[in-house]
Amino acid sequence: MSFKLPSDIDHVTWAVDVDGNGDEIVLPTHAPTSEPVKHVHHVIHDHTRTLGQVTSSSGTDQWTCTTRYSELSAIGDDKTTDISCISGEIMTGCSSRTMDGSSVRDGEYYQFSNGAATCRAVNAFQSAAPVQAVARCCSRKSLQCTYMTAGPSLPGKEEQIAVNCPGHSFPVGCTSYTYFGFMDGAYSNGTDCVAQGDGARLDYTVFVYAACCQAPSMTCHVRRSAPSGLKRGDRASVTCSTGETLLGCSVYSEDGSTGGAMPDGTGRGCTAFNGQERFPGEDSVTAIAVCCT
Repeated sequence: MSFKLPSDIDHVTWAVDVDGNGDEIVLPTHAPTSEPVKHVHHVIHDHTRTLGQVTSSSGTDQWTCTTRYSELSAIGDDKTTDISCISGEIMTGCSSRTMDGSSVRDGEYYQFSNGAATCRAVNAFQSAAPVQAVARCCSRKSLQCTYMTAGPSLPGKEEQIAVNCPGHSFPVGCTSYTYFGFMDGAYSNGTDCVAQGDGARLDYTVFVYAACCQAPSMTCHVRRSAPSGLKRGDRASVTCSTGETLLGCSVYSEDGSTGGAMPDGTGRGCTAFNGQERFPGEDSVTAIAVCCT
């Protein structure tokens, strides 16, 4: 049944008679959910390369970490903002977020120059707000971090690109970066940093960046949050266990549209942001923390 409103009339009232057999019509009281989707990931390690390495010459056997924030970027495609650690600190994590809670961003990545790492956040096409880069900066005796990257991934949804951390180092700071704003995020799986794409076009690929770190007696665990809600701006949070220190924080969703991630104010938790309204059955965002002793 369809109705067409005449062009010269602003509004009209329709009376509709419905004939039936007398059976009660029951309408659902909640939105239907879709069947679970089986995700099939294809991972490659192509074009892995090392950006640089830094080793601490000071510190104690205990972690001392702080979170540092960049200035806000300009609004617009490929507008960037950077944050570095101060002297005596080593960057173990790099993340970013959009300031309006949207998913319009290109991600973040490590740069390495003059013996130190920088965390760079990149804004995207059709952005309406700035992005902010967030670095986790730590010190510990004999801490060594190697910064690596790989990519691009193959084009397509659920295509993954990974960096395998060398030797006894642990993937503590994982980031994803793309030229076109379509990505699912990044995570540590204990041996690799993995980034995942979320676009179908041939040029919709993603790069992965990793901070691979080690120190005497260092032990790390990857901790994941429960999924966020489905509304734009909803958050997912995970906290390190007692005695652990947060070294890295990232966001991941099988269905993309992430608004970023950042360490929380306690220094022990990681918060991820959902970047758009989702339908029931879609995967929202998960916060992923790398927690070390």
